Amino acid sequence: MTGNIALDIVIGLVFVFLLYSLLASIIAEIIATFFGLRARNLKAGIERMLDEDKKGLIPNVNWLLPFFNKLIDYLNDLIAPILGYFRRPDKKSAVYQFYKHPIVKFMAKDKFFSKPSYIPSSSFSKVVLDLLKEGEGASDLEKIQKNLKQLEENSAEIEQLKQKLKKNPTDAASIKAKINALEESSFLHGESLQLVASFLSDAENDVERFTEKLETWFNNTMDRVAGWYKRKSQFILFVIGLIIAISFNVSTIQITHRLAKDEGARTQMVALASSYVDENPDLVNRIDQLKAGDSTDTNLQRDLQLLNARLDSLLSIKEDLQDDIDHASRVLGFSLPDSLKAEFVKPDERRAVADTLHPNQVFVNDSQYVVTFPDKYMAANAGRHYAVNDEAHVGSKRPFYAHLNFWQYIKGNLMGYLLTAFAISLGAPFWFDLLNKFVKLRSSTRPDAPSGKGGGSSSTSIPKQN
Repeated sequence: MTGNIALDIVIGLVFVFLLYSLLASIIAEIIATFFGLRARNLKAGIERMLDEDKKGLIPNVNWLLPFFNKLIDYLNDLIAPILGYFRRPDKKSAVYQFYKHPIVKFMAKDKFFSKPSYIPSSSFSKVVLDLLKEGEGASDLEKIQKNLKQLEENSAEIEQLKQKLKKNPTDAASIKAKINALEESSFLHGESLQLVASFLSDAENDVERFTEKLETWFNNTMDRVAGWYKRKSQFILFVIGLIIAISFNVSTIQITHRLAKDEGARTQMVALASSYVDENPDLVNRIDQLKAGDSTDTNLQRDLQLLNARLDSLLSIKEDLQDDIDHASRVLGFSLPDSLKAEFVKPDERRAVADTLHPNQVFVNDSQYVVTFPDKYMAANAGRHYAVNDEAHVGSKRPFYAHLNFWQYIKGNLMGYLLTAFAISLGAPFWFDLLNKFVKLRSSTRPDAPSGKGGGSSSTSIPKQN
């Protein structure tokens, strides 16, 4: 012990957050690997550059409601990958033409991974230039200028036709057909076209400088795309964290109360945390390496093997983590029994029985039934969420059982679960660094502090309270 109870409580909390953040990170990475979320995020960035007016399935409600619009953007992001499997690609879109270009097409990992998760800026500028150079012209510059002029004329005509269409003309069908034809023949339109045209003007019609400006545009956008992915990952981690918190009964409030009141649990958690830091110095780095891994091989069979190997590595880390999580759960008493044997007490004996109850025994939900919990902390925190439904058998020899009201328990601990989910969303590297700092502080405060997993045994548990 350090002699500082607050520091020991913080170390225990941070250790729990680290374990479950690692578990959530692994689950999130398995999801990202299987569904190709990085490639989809990159495609969203390309769409933002080339198809700036692309709309989601759910429209934004109003510019005065930024919170709801942000939520709608997240929902569109979640829906897009699912719809992608059923919706035919829009062949008239700039993104479709961009991705079907051989340079980008052959960066992908064949049919199983149809989109690359990384594109160099030089490849982006090359593809855009090739698409702008299609057609006749004496030089590359002349072709680009001619195509940009034609695209600007098409864009202006499309806008005029759309305005005309708003007046519900009798020839609406033919106007729509003409708009579709113009859009299909236009690689760029709208503000994206204006921006690319301005790059050529700023470059003073120098193709090399124009290329550099396209690459700078791409690199700047990719910096923002990386931020998008980080925010999406944090949102995914929060959702996974909330599911984990509820599934494993990891309430920040309950953990804090337990560590503050139970010196034995506090001592074991500090020992577990210190041992974990010593034994797993590179665990976060291993996960980061798996996240960074990205094969560019175009052999489908080899890609599947690499995917399976990557998933196996993630699952292996998950299994190792499970042992540590189970150990911490036993110390803190996360696991709640679905049912416990209950003892019926006659009304005239209730007062006498109440005076002789052990700390780990309670009358369930102020009823006539006494239940014995594994420890006094579980009895105090969970007892009111159990109920006996077998009152019809009073006087018979049939045993009574108290059953956990799961939804009532979740409702009662929702704030604690939300705090845990928020902590998990901060990510394993954050908690790993923080735990290292606190463990070092503890060592400097008390150099002779004990180390090891509860004295070297992986089956250490808190004695049952009587």
